[in-house]
Amino acid sequence: MRNSLYLKLALSAVTKNRRFYLPYLITCIFSVAMFYDLSFIADNKGLPEMSGGDILKAYMSFGVIIIGIFACVFLFYTNSFLIKNRKKELGVYNILGLTKGNIACILLYEAIISAVITLFVGLIIGIIFSKLMLLLLCAILKMPSGIVFSVSPKSVAITAVFFAVIYLFTLIYNLISVKISKPIELLNSGKSGEREPKANWLIAVLGLISLCGGYYIALKVNDPMSAVLLFFLAVLLVIFGTYALFISGSIAVLKLLRKNKGYYYKPRHFTAISGMLYRMKQNAAGLAGICILSTMVLVTVSSTVCLYAGVKDMANDRLQKSIGISYKSDEMLTQSDSVIQSVSNAAAESGVNIKDAVYFNYLSVTAERHGTVYGYVNKNTTSAADLAVTVAMPESDYARITGKQPHLKDNEALYTLAKTTADYKELTLFEEKYSVKSADDIPMADIFKAYTTPVIFLVVSDSRFNSIYKNQAEYFGSAKSPYEWYYTFNLDGSIEQNTAAAKKISSALSSQGEGFSTESRDSMLDEFYKAYGGLFFIGIFLGLMFVGFTALIIYYKQISEGSDDRERYQIMQKIGMSHEEVEKSVNSQVLKVFFLPLTAAVIHLAFAFRMIKQILSVFNCNNVPLFLICVAVTTAVFAAVYFAIYYFTAKTYQKIVRV
Repeated sequence: MRNSLYLKLALSAVTKNRRFYLPYLITCIFSVAMFYDLSFIADNKGLPEMSGGDILKAYMSFGVIIIGIFACVFLFYTNSFLIKNRKKELGVYNILGLTKGNIACILLYEAIISAVITLFVGLIIGIIFSKLMLLLLCAILKMPSGIVFSVSPKSVAITAVFFAVIYLFTLIYNLISVKISKPIELLNSGKSGEREPKANWLIAVLGLISLCGGYYIALKVNDPMSAVLLFFLAVLLVIFGTYALFISGSIAVLKLLRKNKGYYYKPRHFTAISGMLYRMKQNAAGLAGICILSTMVLVTVSSTVCLYAGVKDMANDRLQKSIGISYKSDEMLTQSDSVIQSVSNAAAESGVNIKDAVYFNYLSVTAERHGTVYGYVNKNTTSAADLAVTVAMPESDYARITGKQPHLKDNEALYTLAKTTADYKELTLFEEKYSVKSADDIPMADIFKAYTTPVIFLVVSDSRFNSIYKNQAEYFGSAKSPYEWYYTFNLDGSIEQNTAAAKKISSALSSQGEGFSTESRDSMLDEFYKAYGGLFFIGIFLGLMFVGFTALIIYYKQISEGSDDRERYQIMQKIGMSHEEVEKSVNSQVLKVFFLPLTAAVIHLAFAFRMIKQILSVFNCNNVPLFLICVAVTTAVFAAVYFAIYYFTAKTYQKIVRV
């Protein structure tokens, strides 16, 4: 055969099968454009030159890898639908005299046509929208759009090569699939899977145990570090449990429904349940995939939106005032008056005034906690769940700041706890017992609001403060905690003035010696916007991609099911069922089956809420009401999109099965 004939047959096949090809091509174009845009941003020359550019570059590079992995997986997945629905057509070619070599040439030309269309259109769209993506990223990061816009030959080449390799492997898969099939198998491929599946109770029970295990881990995790370490284990258990229960549990449920004669022998229930049973194994795997994708959308988008929306709260938790100055040394700071005067002079030179100033000494030591006993950490035996931070302040500083003189003895202390409350009468700190009283006005408590580890704040006598330092220094040696001095205050200038003042103050402190560090809330906010804005940008990208793949899987599932069910519904209509009865049966099947993944995804998210909340606290995001709002809004929006996908794909299903 001539190449022109192969090309003509390939073009005809793509055109005639546009119901299957068009969504596939659109998804490929969408994936190519997204991959190029992220690759372009990651490779942009202006990115490393901006503040926080290295972090953003790492985020974008990570996003390119993630999108590449998922694009590869789901393009292979959707290709399997294409080749399945083409096998009968290819079998006809074989019966009419075309050899498998001829069919391979047709498939080769189809792959070339698909690759050329998707790469050309996808890259054009990606290049056009790359400028918009840059502007969007700059808007999210709260920065001027100073990143250079240009077409990146490197990104074009990487995108073209990556997707060309995907198309090559899908072609190889298709060729092998056709080669190992006999003509009669190709003709009857659409009828495969007609044998009724059996409910595998072992798999169902293992799936239930796995799912409950994942839920148990998510509910019982008590600290952020454990949440981070156990998150992927919980995810794997939930994924396995979801697939197992969808594949085996759904079959068992359908068979139980079939035993209910009053329910089963209604026309719309009879056709829906019997049709689902004959292909439930394939259906269930696809539906489980939809459920996992939906969960990923909800978790990814709600988490990244919460991080971005809570940036100001996070900055305020880290630094409650405009400027925070820390000093760490093996000896207490003695020239605090000189340091304060130097800071005041630097602020005045910048045209701003200092107000609400507070300074104090403190000592922060990580301890192993068991109830009211705080002991020294043993790196060989102490678990992360038992860690706590003890922060001590000398009585003299407390009295100077609050105007209260507690007159503490060496075995007495005032205390307060971060984020929790407890009525302690006494406690043991590093083998010394203390009688304690609760106090809500310990000033250093504000510094540690962002800590994820449990923190106890203590006010002790000056002599006891020094002995705590000496004892822990002897125990830990070179790993001891230093004396710390903290000076924090507000500035009354604009953001630009305060930022300039912070730089001048930092420069002035360098003349006071080593050990000083300066933090500016405005600079911190800018860094947070870059860090969490980048995550938000990636989260939106991934969310859109997951939604797109979810829609495609649902669409192909409806098309596949509709094509398989058409003959059955034709028989039902020939024996007396009306179009309305057929439509009711379709709705009964589609509504039950395709909303099950969304329901399961929401349940997964509900159980994961506590664990995700703990993980977010690692990023200093502790605003639980905000996270709850983000979860609720994300779920509502995704449910609306999911319903729209269901509505349009159900119409397609009805058109296929209706005569």
